Amino acid sequence: MAKTDGIVRVDKHAAQVRDLGHYRSDCIAKRPLLRHPATRIWNSFSAKRLGPGRTMRRFLEKRLGVYPTESASFLKAAGLFLSVFFFFAIFRNYVDASFLKRYGPDSLPLMLCASGALAIGLFSFCRRLSLRFSDRTLLGIFFLLAGLLQVLFYVLAQRGLELVYPLLYQLLSLMDAFLLVYLWNLMQYIFDARQGKRLFRLLMAAQVLGSTLGSLVCSPLTDMLGIDALLLVAAAANGALALVMALPGHGAASRGALSNRAEKGDARFALVEVAAALGRYPIFRFLCVCAILPNLILPILTYQFGTVTAAAFADEQALLGFLGWFRAGLTGCVFLCITVFGRGYDAVSIRAIALAAPLNYAVAFGAMAAFFSLPAAAYAQFSSIFLQRSALGPLTKQLFSLLPRDIAAWSQVFIRGSLTQSASMFGALLLLALKQEISPRGLSYLALALALAWINETFRFRRRYHAGLRQVIAQDSLDFDRFVNVASGQTETASPHGPSMEPQDYPEEMLARLAELDLPELDPDTAQGLLESPDAATRAEAAASFALSRDMLAVGRLTELLDDVEAVRRAAVDTLARYGPDISPILEQALLATASQRAQEGLLEAMRLGHMGQADMTPFVCRRLQEAYEAIIAARALEAIPQAMTAELLRMALREKRREQLYLAFMALWVVQPDMRLVFASLGAGKSDAAAEYLENVLDPVLADRLVPLVDTLPEEEVIQRGRRALPLMRGQSPERVLHALSASDDPCLRLLAFCVIGEHAANPAFLSTTSAGLACADADVRQAALYARQRITAKEASMPPVIMLMQTLGRYPIFSGLGLKELRAVASISEHTVFSAGTVIAKAGETFAGIHLVTSGVIVAHDAAGQKRTEIASGGMFGVLDVFLDLPGSLDYLAQSDVEVYVINAAVFLEIMKLHPLIGVNLCRYFSERLYALDTESLDRAHNQL
Repeated sequence: MAKTDGIVRVDKHAAQVRDLGHYRSDCIAKRPLLRHPATRIWNSFSAKRLGPGRTMRRFLEKRLGVYPTESASFLKAAGLFLSVFFFFAIFRNYVDASFLKRYGPDSLPLMLCASGALAIGLFSFCRRLSLRFSDRTLLGIFFLLAGLLQVLFYVLAQRGLELVYPLLYQLLSLMDAFLLVYLWNLMQYIFDARQGKRLFRLLMAAQVLGSTLGSLVCSPLTDMLGIDALLLVAAAANGALALVMALPGHGAASRGALSNRAEKGDARFALVEVAAALGRYPIFRFLCVCAILPNLILPILTYQFGTVTAAAFADEQALLGFLGWFRAGLTGCVFLCITVFGRGYDAVSIRAIALAAPLNYAVAFGAMAAFFSLPAAAYAQFSSIFLQRSALGPLTKQLFSLLPRDIAAWSQVFIRGSLTQSASMFGALLLLALKQEISPRGLSYLALALALAWINETFRFRRRYHAGLRQVIAQDSLDFDRFVNVASGQTETASPHGPSMEPQDYPEEMLARLAELDLPELDPDTAQGLLESPDAATRAEAAASFALSRDMLAVGRLTELLDDVEAVRRAAVDTLARYGPDISPILEQALLATASQRAQEGLLEAMRLGHMGQADMTPFVCRRLQEAYEAIIAARALEAIPQAMTAELLRMALREKRREQLYLAFMALWVVQPDMRLVFASLGAGKSDAAAEYLENVLDPVLADRLVPLVDTLPEEEVIQRGRRALPLMRGQSPERVLHALSASDDPCLRLLAFCVIGEHAANPAFLSTTSAGLACADADVRQAALYARQRITAKEASMPPVIMLMQTLGRYPIFSGLGLKELRAVASISEHTVFSAGTVIAKAGETFAGIHLVTSGVIVAHDAAGQKRTEIASGGMFGVLDVFLDLPGSLDYLAQSDVEVYVINAAVFLEIMKLHPLIGVNLCRYFSERLYALDTESLDRAHNQL
């Protein structure tokens, strides 16, 4: 059985399944559902003896929040970060110590200006290369070139060339800038925004751990090899990293790295696009601010810290030792913060984290202005780098994943590369111009002003963050509310909480509108009686009449009509909507009382159209979410049943139930929050990370804790665990318990399949009482399935209910491909099985087709008026689809060439079913499009052959 999100198809595996019509009494039903108790005890004992691999997986999942599906990619990425920044820390400490003792802190502004200009040129060149090479390849090339330059500079340093050290400083700055962009670009293509919220902080932890270890080994390596030998160590490491980048990858990391060129599109951009994005996208603006303001401040901090430390230590060796221990302590604290308290990051919102860095800068430079000393400088350096790596760094990297797609292609390189380096260069130029006029201590006031500007921009971002997330979610999606308003001639969206009015208070415009709708004027008592009429048109007219009288006694009966035929249901929805918010409590209770999904959808639509935005939807939403979680738990429990068609169909039905309950929850939230329909639509458009982030920031925290796991990119086991923490779900579900519960479900499709699974796999006398309840069910298919289960339990010969075979058969036809089990069962309910003997005329030319004909066995031949054979339809073929819509007489005679079995779907009934299940219409569009494309291709081929 092949399955893709509710699609049921027949493949080679299904063909090997035995005939569903007959079973022997000693078949699979006599297998034990669960293994022997001794086996279960042994398995439980074995599970406790965890090997190193299991121990590592448990540690990653329980302590760090890394799930098994992403552990391989994470470990590769973390190993890469640890290695890169271990050796980069050695190189950084060597360059900083050597340069500062030879040239002093006064030369830093000029060096920063030069490095900024070089970096801008480097990124301009790399943008052109990125159109031809992947980021992985660019990283490999860069590592190789950096290693070769380090070897060259070592040789020159041994010859006493002092110019080497400014060149090494420029190489250090270029490596720092390049790794910031392309190493994190690589991670951006591997992990989405929601994974980034959990994993990017851990990658930062790997980065700071590597930096800590690299800083700690500087002094021992210097004592063993000499200070200049650190260059050769860094060069050898860069050569090894270049080799790693050149090796063929595998797994998710390789796919992300090697396919990013197709994903990121054209990385080129124009300044006019940047200006437009700044005004339009709050997230983009904030990322630009985070690239500009910190890099304007950083040169001042670097200069002040260099000034204080250079004055505090007498020689190069002492300064190198201080820098090594200082940076080791700094990065060690960052590592401990991220790993020990990192799980708390999930509970902190992005808006709260965004304020941490600018507020700290304000405090740090306030302290520097008051106390210009080594402790104040150390605190400023320590706290700024600490928050950059533990808070601001993971935050901005997550925000890059939430950029709208139309600017994401070029924004990462622009912000992380060109804009960051331009800001750094401008900050260095500003420092170079001001340091002659302002003392190092006086520069603290300028940095404090910039920090306050950053705080102001952060508050602006916090206010507009929801709007920024909505832009990502709404991109390429239909704003349904606006569409409805425009289609109805309105130019502005109606107020979501409009006041209720009595009919005598309606304005003239509304009275004219009601007159146009031609609403019937009936006495409420008369209309109440007509609601019981057997004629659907009469019931619809009576329901519509209450839109004028708004008789409260009719509300309950109108809610019952929401499960009537479509015309009556539509009239009931429109009428309830015109009652206004006054009936909101009645509809809230009706929502909880009804079990029909169709009626629930009608109630929610009426509440939304009636502007009942003050309704309390929490009880209904929580009930829907609880059922969604229980569907996941039930599907997991049923995995213990041996693989077979009915068990797989039941698991598929449970997955569909999960989606249905999630859909109803979002429709309920749509009543009180207009954007919720867009959020639900975004889940099917690959934007679940943005949707989950939006829900966490918009919904009440208690409700968000229950809803977000169902839409987030989490493994199923983690979804279940979070659901159990948030809702009172049953624990320790066994297959037997699940089958008992499903066989008593309100959903006929689930009951039907549960009885089939009981009969096929769990023929246990304990289910006899359950089957008795099924035999009393009003649904004929459920009764037949319950009878099948009972016969199998009592060791009698029994045939699988025909509806199961028919649902399986319908899935083979292209017009029903992709339908869920409920839709297939609905089509099966209107399909009439017919057998034609050989030579029988099934349909004649000039006559209207009875409906769609699905051939399940035999061969049918179609002849034209001249008796010439036009086509042959074998098993799996169909005809009469087009005639359902054209309502024209057929032009061919259809003759049974052999004994033929056909399922006929009445045309009129089929059109009604399409209204209830729109996916059938989508499939028909796809089917006709494929046919037209095939015809067009054939005509082109014929024309080509003629030429």
